[in-house]
Amino acid sequence: MTQKAPTDGVVSLLTSDVRATDSVKTFENGVPKITYKIDVVSIPLIGIPGETDNLAHAEIRPNPEYKGNKPFKRLLERLAFLANARQWEIPPYELR
Repeated sequence: MTQKAPTDGVVSLLTSDVRATDSVKTFENGVPKITYKIDVVSIPLIGIPGETDNLAHAEIRPNPEYKGNKPFKRLLERLAFLANARQWEIPPYELR
């Protein structure tokens, strides 16, 4: 993640943990219908006006693409869990 403002906190995630996510599924009648494979793709941010270059930037992508909001919300919950399991790289202003 990128610190946008000096008061923002920054956490980091391990790509292996993100890719190991297997809880992103859609269900039909209580039976898993689609299991999304989660990948992390390096997308360096370079030369964007008004932004600092960020060679470590990456995007998290599902395969197949999401069908509806529930799978995305499940991924967000999993990412929050993973982030909470790690310490802050830079604590937010309120915790300094």
